[in-house]
Amino acid sequence: MLYWEIHTNTRCKDVISWIQRKEIDILLVDYHMPLTNGAEVIKRCRKVSKEVTILVLTIEEDQKIARDLLLIGADDFVLKPIRLADFAARIALHGRLLDYRRYSGLENLNKGIHQETLRTILLALDDIGNKGATIQDVVEKTDLSYPTAHRYLEYLAMSGLASKEPKYRDGRSGRPRFIYYLLDSCTSPKHPFTRMSFRG
Repeated sequence: MLYWEIHTNTRCKDVISWIQRKEIDILLVDYHMPLTNGAEVIKRCRKVSKEVTILVLTIEEDQKIARDLLLIGADDFVLKPIRLADFAARIALHGRLLDYRRYSGLENLNKGIHQETLRTILLALDDIGNKGATIQDVVEKTDLSYPTAHRYLEYLAMSGLASKEPKYRDGRSGRPRFIYYLLDSCTSPKHPFTRMSFRG
């Protein structure tokens, strides 16, 4: 039987302590808080751990805010007002992903990915717009090397921040070019910090 052990807190330092002691698997952070900005909490948590899953509770639907939060370390969003069925499904999904990462080595996916370079790629895709971009388009837009642009675009596709579609030249078969499209992101409880420890 699977269940979650849930704890709440209002002090950021206690949250950091939870993470340092590896007591939690999922951290729910409210974006709007009276004492500490949600973005600042995410930054502090990511300095301590790259593994803990961070979900942001927010009423914001601004895609720029969503992308900025993803860049500093958020894994997902839960929009408020919270619908219980959607919220439970989101938590269940991240529980499954936690198991998958632990047993498949996917926690190493983001090694070597630097936030400033990732931001450059995201801004380039955003500027290029709905027509999508090839790797060469991103190279020309950013002055990054072709291998670097390729690696970051693949990372975005694997992370669910971008889609990747093949495009065949003049409708002919053979090796396609790939077009990358930036996806729109995102699909307070009483206490702004909630920790969830997964037990199996």
